[in-house]
Amino acid sequence: MRPAPAPPPSTRSGISTRRFLCRVEDHRVFAYTRGHDVYRCADHSSYAHMRDGRLISARSGEPIAYQIGSMFYDPDTHRPLYYINEH
Repeated sequence: MRPAPAPPPSTRSGISTRRFLCRVEDHRVFAYTRGHDVYRCADHSSYAHMRDGRLISARSGEPIAYQIGSMFYDPDTHRPLYYINEH
């Protein structure tokens, strides 16, 4: 008898730890979170860090977006960019 597979990171210990950022323009999953860190789905590279209601670029340290509820908005145009989808 084979052991049961490990649960995905989002359900270990019964605590949801993974959230997904979806693009508003096409509703596709763009990135996922682990704690406050955000990683691109395409290459699993560090994209940003969530801090104080802002999405901060991992490369430049500059704000990429600000958060209101489950939505992230462009800091210059105030247009919605991403939304959080929790699985």
